Amino acid sequence: PLFFGRFLSGMGGGLACAVVPLHVSEVAPASHRGGIEASYQLAIECGILFAYVLNYAVTGTHYGWMLSLTASLPPSLGFLLWAGLYLPESPRFLVERGREVEAARVLGTLRTVNDDVAAEVAAIRLDVCDPSRAKRVGWVELCRGAARRKRVTVALLVLALQVGTGIDFVTVYAPRIFSQIANSTAPGSSAADLGGGLPVLDAGAAARVAVDVAATSAAAASTPFVGNGPELLYT
Repeated sequence: PLFFGRFLSGMGGGLACAVVPLHVSEVAPASHRGGIEASYQLAIECGILFAYVLNYAVTGTHYGWMLSLTASLPPSLGFLLWAGLYLPESPRFLVERGREVEAARVLGTLRTVNDDVAAEVAAIRLDVCDPSRAKRVGWVELCRGAARRKRVTVALLVLALQVGTGIDFVTVYAPRIFSQIANSTAPGSSAADLGGGLPVLDAGAAARVAVDVAATSAAAASTPFVGNGPELLYT
């Protein structure tokens, strides 16, 4: 059951990583799209920090590992209930299926009174009805043309360099890394792992995640003003 549960949670997390940014990009206004997209990463970092704090809080309790594993269930069920009742369909999805009245109604709830909803629906319709979109685009099409190859190359290099820094490894094993460092410098100064195998929060791990949260917050707030290019060069 434990491995099956981890498999399901992994599937859910993988689908969320693909679907959430896509949905956000289709409902967010163009002027604030970058900052809103960054808030998705901010939510991830806050979740990681909460997991570290929770693991520390249940240290020494008999059912601590169960509490850590089930802590994500209430917010997940709450979000599922809220999304089923209130989360709107993407306006682009609705326009593609000829439901422009519904698309305008959704945009009306997501935009201010100063925004031209009719013009945005017309722009979506123009893009959806573009003849070039009728042809199915495959992986080979992404590499045709110098401009297209440049965009794909930059996207792949940025992701490869980010992952190549080892940040994912540090995120997963930070508590154990800092715990071993503490034990090697001052034996007995760091707590041991829980009986269930969950790592205990260490001051170094907490500081690292807190820096992530602060940096992501700053990026989300500054993206509408400085743009994505300068932020990518800085990082």
